[in-house]
Amino acid sequence: MTMNDLNNAPSVDLLRRIDATCDRFEESWRGGRVPKIEDYLALFKAEERSSLLDALQSLQQELTLRHPINSETGPKTLEFIEVDCVDDPPAPQTMELLEGSQKEKFSDDNTARVTFRVIAGPHEGLGFTFHEHNTLFAGRLPRAQLRLEKDLHFSRHHFRLEVNPPTCFLMDLNSRNGTFVNGERIKDQFLHDGDIVSGGRTKMVVSIFDPKQEKSKLATRSSKPSKPTQGPPPVPSKQPPLIPLRPLEAPKTPQHKGGDSPVFIPGYEIHEQIGAGDLGIVYRARKLSSNEMCALKILSPAAHTDEASIQAFLRQATVLNQLQHPHIIRLLELGAAGQNIFLATEYVGSHPWDEFVSRYTPEKRVRIACGVMSQILSALGYAHDRSLVHRDVKPGNILITRKDDKLVAKLADFGIAKQYTTAGMSQVTRDGDVLGSLPFMSPDQFLNSRDARPTCDLYSAGATLYWMLTGHEPIPLEGHPCKFLAILEAMPTPIQQRNPSVPDALAQIVHRALEKTPEKRFSSAAEMRHQIKTFLK
Repeated sequence: MTMNDLNNAPSVDLLRRIDATCDRFEESWRGGRVPKIEDYLALFKAEERSSLLDALQSLQQELTLRHPINSETGPKTLEFIEVDCVDDPPAPQTMELLEGSQKEKFSDDNTARVTFRVIAGPHEGLGFTFHEHNTLFAGRLPRAQLRLEKDLHFSRHHFRLEVNPPTCFLMDLNSRNGTFVNGERIKDQFLHDGDIVSGGRTKMVVSIFDPKQEKSKLATRSSKPSKPTQGPPPVPSKQPPLIPLRPLEAPKTPQHKGGDSPVFIPGYEIHEQIGAGDLGIVYRARKLSSNEMCALKILSPAAHTDEASIQAFLRQATVLNQLQHPHIIRLLELGAAGQNIFLATEYVGSHPWDEFVSRYTPEKRVRIACGVMSQILSALGYAHDRSLVHRDVKPGNILITRKDDKLVAKLADFGIAKQYTTAGMSQVTRDGDVLGSLPFMSPDQFLNSRDARPTCDLYSAGATLYWMLTGHEPIPLEGHPCKFLAILEAMPTPIQQRNPSVPDALAQIVHRALEKTPEKRFSSAAEMRHQIKTFLK
């Protein structure tokens, strides 16, 4: 992508008009006609036609492969694949196809689950079941996990579902015809058992099974006294009424120099709070056994988290012990104390990025930013070689300090989000909960959070480098009717508009990392780092 392409990047409004035009083009194609691209180009301004031409040519190529036009029989419609995913298919235990009145495979399973079944529309009979945390993107694009290509009233990016059974959250992606729950148009909403979700001509019924609620219902029914059918009335009990027991109190935290602490973790002297993030609160603490200062993060599980989920998280997160790299925050201990899950990591007295660069010239700032990102990419490459993906690279997770008069950058929270959601402990993503990470999140990770690849980290690294060089996020989200749709469709503001001192070659590196399509980004962290290192001289 050239800098000229970036300057002419289409706006979200233009992308929506292009999307509607592509719908009409596809509808004509499916009808057996041979639509002419030039007829559609004539409807747009001259400066908009290049973007429309690219979209129509790409769509024409796709339609030629899937629905080739025959002069005698018209377009050949290929058999519909219920769940179509560009990358690897969903895990079998996560998503099950349901045909007609087929019984659920997990009907006797006592685990929480969320099931969707299409009950009306061109794809009636399609269904899928979630048993663990997952995301689902619904639309007409080939990469949609729920691909409703036959419903031409569906948008290409229509809505996103995130489930963490038994919780389910639906988010409309500013679709043209809207998403409805029980007949009411919604922007986002938690779903409940029996809800009807509709969009275009498609309707789906939601079934949510929560074993805890089922047990509660059974307990309530069994606790109700049954009416005797014969005999004398029951004799009132002479026993005194039961007195409710007070719950056991957690041990009080001893006084420390840092003052009172709201939590108690055995073996640690907790001092002041030094940070807070999506997963919990971070305190400066001292590990009593080694007298070492550390950062103690107390995680915040979802309300429905049980002991099994906590143990699953602790087992899965032990893989983080593999990460021994000079630019990755070292994990000291991982464990649970009562309902508190904690991670103790090395303590780094970091400073805000602006403090380091405020006294330097723009040229020196470029060199420092590239130096920091080179260290971060070294850490990412090390982890990717071990099949570990960070999933949350952003300025807040990069700690910068001085050592021997040199800047040292270290990456924090490596892979914790992945293990947290896999164990079923995280809350679902709501507008506002992810705004800190969203500007640095790749479109492909947003659409399919479970299957984050190394290229997702490279996008986030590019977005972070953009921010370091300019003080701005690549895609400004304020003012967009749907911030999430902006991440999917809007192009980054050309970096040289924000900071003219950024060299052309570096600008191209940053924007290559920010490509919407993963295949157009760098093939590895090592490749991206190699190109950035040329700016350290």
